Amino acid sequence: MSALPILARELRSRARKPWTAWVRVLVGLFATLMAAWTLTWVHRFSGMGSQAGKMLFESLTATLFVFCLVEGVRQTADCLSQEKREGTLGLLFLTELSGLDVVLGKLAATSLGSCFALLAAFPVMAVAFVAGGVTAGEFWRTVLVLLNVLFTGLAWGMWASARHRVEGRGMMLGLGTAFAFALVPWVFEFALRPAGLPNISLSVALHLADDTVYGTSASRFWMTLGLAHGLSWVLLVTAGRIVESGWREDEPLLAAAPAVPLAQSRGSGGDVNEPARIQEYWPVRMQDDPAGWLARRRLRHRHVIWLSLVTLGLGPHLAWMLVMVMMRTGTSTGGLYNAVDLAGTFLPVMLLLFITSRCFADARRGGEMELLLSTPLSARELVLGQWRALWQRLRAPFIVSAALAGFITIVSLLETNWIFGSVDGSFSIYQTAQCAKNLLCGVAACWLGLYLGLGAESVLRAVGYGLLWLVVGPWIGLSVIWFLLGLLFPATFVIGPSMLRWVLPVAINCSYLAGLLWWSRQQLIQRLRQLAARN
Repeated sequence: MSALPILARELRSRARKPWTAWVRVLVGLFATLMAAWTLTWVHRFSGMGSQAGKMLFESLTATLFVFCLVEGVRQTADCLSQEKREGTLGLLFLTELSGLDVVLGKLAATSLGSCFALLAAFPVMAVAFVAGGVTAGEFWRTVLVLLNVLFTGLAWGMWASARHRVEGRGMMLGLGTAFAFALVPWVFEFALRPAGLPNISLSVALHLADDTVYGTSASRFWMTLGLAHGLSWVLLVTAGRIVESGWREDEPLLAAAPAVPLAQSRGSGGDVNEPARIQEYWPVRMQDDPAGWLARRRLRHRHVIWLSLVTLGLGPHLAWMLVMVMMRTGTSTGGLYNAVDLAGTFLPVMLLLFITSRCFADARRGGEMELLLSTPLSARELVLGQWRALWQRLRAPFIVSAALAGFITIVSLLETNWIFGSVDGSFSIYQTAQCAKNLLCGVAACWLGLYLGLGAESVLRAVGYGLLWLVVGPWIGLSVIWFLLGLLFPATFVIGPSMLRWVLPVAINCSYLAGLLWWSRQQLIQRLRQLAARN
């Protein structure tokens, strides 16, 4: 048999989901607004109208590169592990299907919606032809690289899904390895480039697709692209073998907790029957804060929380630093600031949503939520206890990120010749406002993740809805508002005071995020029992 039966099964399942069509609409709208914003900014503010096409093309390319990796991993990171949890993977092997047939069938079905979404952005990239600065060869080479990036993201997600059974672990592993293989190989470029040897990174292939580089290293571009494409097929074959040989293993969803000796608390007033393992990381006694004490036990990924909040707090400054370095070395920035700034918000928010949405979702699936609701604790005590436990993990990276962002701003205002220096002081203040907005977005992501994780059918779906509410929706709305205000009041928003032009969008976004945070908190407190009762 071939992969056609499993492909037909998966396509019927995907066709019933509304997001199959809506993702294409959102990606096309996002690319269109980004193109309008970039062209307007280049022509009216920077005075580099001749570079408009090149900047638009490179800005969209960098953004789509991140989108293809994330979307590819997201689509396949739970497709095989979900079959394992539901016990339906073994039914597929009652037929003559092999492991590779199952992997290819699921790959074709999961990649269809992502491919259509990517195709919706290609016509917007073609606008660069009209604006000038991009040749047909560069355009088609870039399109080919982006399609391979999507294929590589799907392959990494499939490989990670075959290795894990628990929901969410595949996405963490897939995202980590995909971005590692996209960025780390740049370290070896200094040795591979003089020798003319290919690299394994598709980000290097994207750099080689540029006309100025392709003319001197055409063969190296095709070898790099072929090597990265071959790695994707190796991952798919490996995933097929893992699935075929390991589907019979009954991997426990919850590992048994190791036996720990009972310890008496000395000087902390702890319970004599309380395990010392719990007292190590939660100094509050269970009888003083039972809801927070229980919530603390479910929290993990401390290093991911640190990485996410530090990236959110310093993301705008780091993006501007990259642009300044490229400008001083004579490299074209090509609208890279917008792409890096957007990726520096998108990825950390996605990780925070993933961590927080699992808190109540795991408790509901494991039956722990029913036990908590049967206690004398009220819904408000349970929700606030969960937040206190979460804030214990968020507090230190939040303070460190805010302090570093403030320090960079002060030095930027006093000294404009260092690497973070900007053209004027208003842009430094705008950068600080962006950092504050990002940190507020991180806190809102935690509250929204708790709410969506309790009500959504799966953690990955909760993450998708959270990204729509926190990143995609506000970006589209602010782009429309900014563009319309620039057309209606050009004297104020185009040639007027720059402070108003920078701060107003950030103020609107902060107001929206604060409202979303308050709404998520109220919904959790008022509807906790109703949401927990859903199947």
